[in-house]
Amino acid sequence: MSMKRRYLIYLVLPLVLVAVAAGWWLKPAGFNRAEAALAEFSVEKLSCGSCVQKINEALQPVAGIGTIEVSVTSGRSRVEFDPSRTSSAEIGRLITEAGYPARLRTELSPAEYAGLRQEQTRLGAKYVARVGSRLVARDDFEQALKLRLGDREASPALLEQLRRQLWEELQQREILLAAAESSGVVVQPGEVDVRLEKLRQGHDDLDQLVTRRFGSMEAFRRQLRNDMTIEKLMATKVPADIADPAQRQLRLQQWYGDLVQRTEVVIFDPQLKRVTAGGGDCGSGGGGSGGCCG
Repeated sequence: MSMKRRYLIYLVLPLVLVAVAAGWWLKPAGFNRAEAALAEFSVEKLSCGSCVQKINEALQPVAGIGTIEVSVTSGRSRVEFDPSRTSSAEIGRLITEAGYPARLRTELSPAEYAGLRQEQTRLGAKYVARVGSRLVARDDFEQALKLRLGDREASPALLEQLRRQLWEELQQREILLAAAESSGVVVQPGEVDVRLEKLRQGHDDLDQLVTRRFGSMEAFRRQLRNDMTIEKLMATKVPADIADPAQRQLRLQQWYGDLVQRTEVVIFDPQLKRVTAGGGDCGSGGGGSGGCCG
């Protein structure tokens, strides 16, 4: 399999990402975060950045609401609130009345939420995010960003664009690798050696190409092993008796959509959280079933 073909697998999966959109808003003035509790909801009918905006507009005027996070990708919303002024039940009701049925997944007391923030601050020193059980190392993320930037001038706008693109790809990849771990899918080093040898036969300048794109052969081997792990995982998710390519792709999309809904994603890095906020509008390709627009 050629290098180009290996990466086609990632061109299929974005079709099921209804929208990689999330919204984060700064906590309002006067909100005492030290006394804040946290509620997380499963939210239906999210399809684009407009949905995020509507939920934000429904909650922002309410006294006692702090930071609001809405992820279209995962169909979840996390809301900080002052339990002496409002409640998770009231927040859920407001989200539902905005047109997006909400169900409380979990609620943390002020003491529990303070403990979670401390833990995230500690992890944030070394990691930019956690996807499922997998932590995304800050050094790895910054190195990947540097390689992606190449010789171009590092303008703030370009860095923001690259950071957002890199995160969207990493998030998708880490979700699949987390699923592979939980399913016990393993690729042995010998399997990687065989695939690497095939690649060498098809690319005389493989070492140079690897150095330019991945920094080192060791980094490429890690990437290749992860690619093969994902391939092996996905091969187990579509029954062999489904021969029609369209049906196979549909089955794969359904499985991946469910997987995204189940996988918790937490961004520790404030800069990364900021650049991934917002998301596209309904006309940008982010619209899907159950849309909010109109």
